Amino acid sequence: MKLLPVFSQSPVFGMFCFGLAITLISTGCNTTGEKDAREVKELKARVTVLEKKVGEMEKLSLPKERQLALFEKFDQRRKLDQKTHTQEQLAEAERMYLAAGKKWGSPECVENLKQMIEKFPDANRTGCALLYLAQNTSGQESEKYLRDCIQKFNDCYYGDGVQVGAYARYCLVNYYDGINENEKADVMRQEIRDNYSACIDHTGKLLIDLIGVPATANGESTEKLATIRMDDVPITDVIQALARLAGIKVSVDPKLFASPKNWHGNANHEPTVTFAWTNISADQALARLLDEHGLKLVKDKAADKFTVIAASPGAR
Repeated sequence: MKLLPVFSQSPVFGMFCFGLAITLISTGCNTTGEKDAREVKELKARVTVLEKKVGEMEKLSLPKERQLALFEKFDQRRKLDQKTHTQEQLAEAERMYLAAGKKWGSPECVENLKQMIEKFPDANRTGCALLYLAQNTSGQESEKYLRDCIQKFNDCYYGDGVQVGAYARYCLVNYYDGINENEKADVMRQEIRDNYSACIDHTGKLLIDLIGVPATANGESTEKLATIRMDDVPITDVIQALARLAGIKVSVDPKLFASPKNWHGNANHEPTVTFAWTNISADQALARLLDEHGLKLVKDKAADKFTVIAASPGAR
């Protein structure tokens, strides 16, 4: 996360300045520098509390602000549809789309989405439907639909500001990571960084904060990494990314996250991690991550790889 400049125009920062001004006045400070040591200490403590509250407020408000800002893109794309489709056609497409959503994960959902895509091949909602179709299928079939999203519906938008083509690239990052197609995953990562840095997921988080650390071209660890940053990324994705950078093969004990997995392979209830570590190597970062979450690596004697398991209760 980039630090805000001191004189930021953020409305939340303005609230902080206003609160700080009140605090300064209420403590009776003056320009001569004559302050009681106890009052100075209390003032610093209050400023620290205010700064913490500002950070929390901005973290909560930014995703919503992003969604509101990108809604205009959705509205513009919707208006283009109004020039090429009748109101009746658009209403029918919306009904088919919503009907499929009510049967999420079922064969009926897949069939309804296919029918809609065939009947309305160039509507904005069709791009959303194709992305849903990719999420309701798996393997190479899902990969094909995701690539079709990029090629045919790249500029389509959901009402919450998610761009279909950008989000399809994010899904492909997860897919290729899951099958160890590191180079393909990194191509998608780079496209997101270069061309879709302002694009978001359905909660308003930036995709560039969710795509993780790229693997090196040969799978070997870099000696030192200036910064490794993750923002609300599933822990298994982080483990695999750091392992690739460290040049080791790692699998995660399936018993760690035994809940059913979602369509792109992450356990629905597995923890996510957020951190920003500097001047740390990939293997050091992996060791730190495992230690902080009560996990450890165990070498597989029959193969040149490791398994992540729960550490013993007294290990931490």
